[in-house]
Amino acid sequence: MAEELATVEQAHAEAILRRAVQLSDQAYVVAERLPVSSLEEVAAELQMPASAVAEALAEYRAGGLDPSEDGPKRTVTDRLVGPSQVTVRSRTGLDEREVQERLRLWLKRRHRLRTRVDAEGTVVAIRRRGIVTTAVRQVRGATGSAGLSGMREVRGAAVSVDDQQTMICVVADVGEQRTQSVLTGSAVAIGGTAVVGTVAAVTAPVTLVGVPVAVGTGWIISRLTHRRQLRRIREEVEITTDNVAAGATPTSRVQEVAERLSYRIRE
Repeated sequence: MAEELATVEQAHAEAILRRAVQLSDQAYVVAERLPVSSLEEVAAELQMPASAVAEALAEYRAGGLDPSEDGPKRTVTDRLVGPSQVTVRSRTGLDEREVQERLRLWLKRRHRLRTRVDAEGTVVAIRRRGIVTTAVRQVRGATGSAGLSGMREVRGAAVSVDDQQTMICVVADVGEQRTQSVLTGSAVAIGGTAVVGTVAAVTAPVTLVGVPVAVGTGWIISRLTHRRQLRRIREEVEITTDNVAAGATPTSRVQEVAERLSYRIRE
C-alpha cells in the first residue's frame, strides 16, 4: 500500500488509526511514531480492513483529518454556519501514481488551478493570481462555470489498498467562502438592527424586541448562503473525483456542460 520509508508523526498515526476504526467499527491501540507500513501491520492485527486504513491515510494526506480529534475538524462555526472543508472520497482500480497525475491534470486544466505534488504524493492546488486571471474567474463565476478556480486550496491524495484498488480523498478548503457568507448575513443583521434602533428612537423602546429577529435573520442568511456554496463546490469536487477514478482525461467545454447536466439529473 505504501513505501517502507514513508512515515507519519505519532499524533497523525493515532489520528489515522482512529479514523480507520471509525470506518471499520472496531477498537485499536497504537504506540509511538510509526512507519506507514507499521500502521498496516497494526491494523491487520486488529483485523481492520486494509481499505479503511487506506481511506483514513488518504484523508490525512489530503488535509481532512485532525490529529487532536476523532475524524475531520468540527468547530463552533462549523455547527452554526457550516463546514470549512468539502471532503469527497472514492475508489478506483488505477494505481497511486496514475491517480495523482490525473487529479493534477483535472485541477490544472479543468479548474485552472496552480498545481504541485508534495513529498508525500499529495496533489496540492491553489488559485492563480493576476489581474487577467481574476477577471476571467469573475466572468466564469457570473456564468456559473467557474468550477473550483476560486478555491484557496484543494488537496487530493491516493493510497493503494492492493494491486487492484486505490482509495482517493479530495479536500477543498471553503473557509473563504464561509467567511463571505458570514459577512453577507452580518450585513443583513446590522442593517436590520439599525432599522429597529431608528424606529425605536421615534416610537417606543418596546420595538427593540426586533433586534433578536434581525440577528436571527442574519444567521439564517449566512447559513443558507454557505449551504448553496457548499452544494456547488461539492458537485464540482465529486465530478472531478469521479472522472479521475474512471480514468478520464479533462474534457472540452461542451462535454463539461453535458457532464454537469447528467450529474444533476442523477441527483
